[in-house]
Amino acid sequence: MSSSSLNTTPRTSPTSISTIIALIFLVASISIFIHYTKSSEDVTAEDFVVSSTIVSETQIPEPQNINYGEQVLFIGRSTSLTSASDCSNWSCSDSSVVSMSDTGNITALSVGDVDISCTRSNGDTLNWHIRSRKVAYLTFDDFPNENTTTILDTLDDYGIKASFFLCKNSDPAEQHYYKRMRDSGHALCNHTSHHKGSVVFKDAVELLAAFARMEIFLHEFRVDTKIIRFPHGSADPYHYGLRRYGVQRLRAMGYTIVDWTCDSNDWKTKKPEVVLRNIQNSCSDDREIILMHNHSHTAEALPSIIEWLIEQGYEFETVNDAPELYSCRYYWEPNINRTGSDEVTSDTLTELIYPDGLPEFTTHAVDVD
Repeated sequence: MSSSSLNTTPRTSPTSISTIIALIFLVASISIFIHYTKSSEDVTAEDFVVSSTIVSETQIPEPQNINYGEQVLFIGRSTSLTSASDCSNWSCSDSSVVSMSDTGNITALSVGDVDISCTRSNGDTLNWHIRSRKVAYLTFDDFPNENTTTILDTLDDYGIKASFFLCKNSDPAEQHYYKRMRDSGHALCNHTSHHKGSVVFKDAVELLAAFARMEIFLHEFRVDTKIIRFPHGSADPYHYGLRRYGVQRLRAMGYTIVDWTCDSNDWKTKKPEVVLRNIQNSCSDDREIILMHNHSHTAEALPSIIEWLIEQGYEFETVNDAPELYSCRYYWEPNINRTGSDEVTSDTLTELIYPDGLPEFTTHAVDVD
């Protein structure tokens, strides 16, 4: 029997293989062409979320560990600010406070505040503010309620100013909280009008409109703030791509996006001692933004939290005191590269609600003078 009769496996000719590969490339090319030639009218919110999420996962590099904002350094201690490897032209406002190498290594020499900056290869300038003290920023999220009174009373007792990232409470009987916060010198910041994720993250327009509605509401109390916090933070995986787009647009409009560095996780427990322990286990840096909410157990734990922070050497400020403090968890420009034009073209948030400008405010249910 011949060898050819034993081999029953059909052979695929090189020409057939080449034809199959060519067909695969042809189909892929047509798909890409169709994807990138869609008109802006064809781009839906769903297309955007899918597209931006894919890009963020596959094309955008990991964030660089760049130390933005304020840092605290004690005498004799050293630190390196060279996490941005392409920095040059380092400068220091006061060489008696810190010594600094040409690669960004600094050592604290004396008590004082000093500004340090460098230039990146792309022309961006990075700035640090080296402080002589530890600072804690107490922040409270969501709708003010009856527990807010206890929180405000405690803050008054200790002479501490806090930052409230607020949602809109439409009940006139509940709106006295906003006035008391304002009159007491606390920072009133924007946390969207309602915090409903299914609505806020419906599409790009609704995301920004939720901040716009809250901004207009705060205007009625004569509060003008450019400091905002996303529901669940700017880096939450829920509609990740849409959050990235919001970060990009809001920063372009001049808003500062503040997340947190220490999470009390007070929404996971109803025990004041657990809230305190969570903060004790999370606060270790010389600058901490502490996330809390208007819960009864948080209000009960607040005196112990403040006492512990004081024991650790912290002083207290509001986010208004340090606008350069903390931008958001994204330390690089989003650059989403999505197809079509931006869904939001207004230059300010209020233009989304009042294209012709804000109307004259009527007298609010709460005395705002």
